[in-house]
Amino acid sequence: MRTLALGLILLMSFCIIADPTSIRQVEAPSLTDNLNGLVMLSSNNGWAVGDEGTVLHFDGSSWSLIPSSTSLDLLGVSFGPLSSLNPNTGFAVGGAGGKPVAIYRSDVTWSNASVGLASPQAYRLASVFANSATDAWAVDSVSGAFWHWSGTVGLGGGWTLVSSASVGLNSVWMVTASEGWAVGIGGAIYHYSAGGWTLYTTVGTTLNSVFMLNADEGWAVGDQGAIYHYTSGSWSGPVSPAGTSQDLRSIFMLSQAEGWAVGADGTILHFSGGVWTALPPNLLATGQD
Repeated sequence: MRTLALGLILLMSFCIIADPTSIRQVEAPSLTDNLNGLVMLSSNNGWAVGDEGTVLHFDGSSWSLIPSSTSLDLLGVSFGPLSSLNPNTGFAVGGAGGKPVAIYRSDVTWSNASVGLASPQAYRLASVFANSATDAWAVDSVSGAFWHWSGTVGLGGGWTLVSSASVGLNSVWMVTASEGWAVGIGGAIYHYSAGGWTLYTTVGTTLNSVFMLNADEGWAVGDQGAIYHYTSGSWSGPVSPAGTSQDLRSIFMLSQAEGWAVGADGTILHFSGGVWTALPPNLLATGQD
C-alpha cells in the first residue's frame, strides 16, 4: 500500500488546534499504510487511524503506534463534539472485504465495539460521529446505511440499523443528538431531525466530507473541487472560485471566517476573507492520496 506521510496531517493538526500561522515538524513513525482519519483533542493529544487497523497517538512531540484490536481498515474516528471533546472515550470505524468494524477507546485501550453490525447493510463504515460514549452515528460508504450506537461498550451496548440512504455515504456530522447531516455519492445530502434521516437535496457531485459550525451554517466538500455552503436552510454551490479542480477529501472550519480543506495530490485550501484559496503546490505534500 502507498505510504501517506504525516506531514499533511500535522499541518492540519496545528492549523486547527494551535496557531494557524505556525507549523512545526514533529517525529513520526515509519508507515506503509494509508492514514484515513484524524482528530485533535488538543495541541498535545491527537489520534489518527488508517489501513490494516493502524492507530497512532500524538502526545505533543511524536506519533506512536497503538494496538487497535483489529487488522481491518479504519476510516473514521471521533471523540465527541468539538464543544465537549472527551480525551478518554472515542470511536473509530471502518471495514475491508465486506467485513465492517468499530472499535472503542476507553481510558487506556482500544477494544472491539462491532456488536450489532451485520451484512449486507454493514459493509464498510466510512465515518463516525460520537455525541457521547453512549450515543454515536456511523454511515456506510457502500450500503448507505445509518448505524446508531446506544448503550455502554461491554455492558449491553450495540449498533442498530436505523435506515439506509439510496447511495453510499462518506461523512456524517451531528450538530446535536437530535440533528445531523450526512453526505455521499452523487452529492446526496441527508438530514437527521425528528428522529429520522431523510434526503434533503442532491447536488450532483460526490461529496466526501461535511462540517457543521452550528445548526444554521455548514460546509461540504467533494470531487473535482466541489465546495457547498449551508446557510438559512439551504445548500448553495458549487462555490466559485473553488480554488482547485482536485478531489477534496476533508474539511475543517476554525470559525465562520476561517477554515481548511484538503484533497488529492496534496491539495490544501484555506478559507479566509470569504474566499477559498489554494496554498502553493508541494507545501508538505506527499504526492499520495
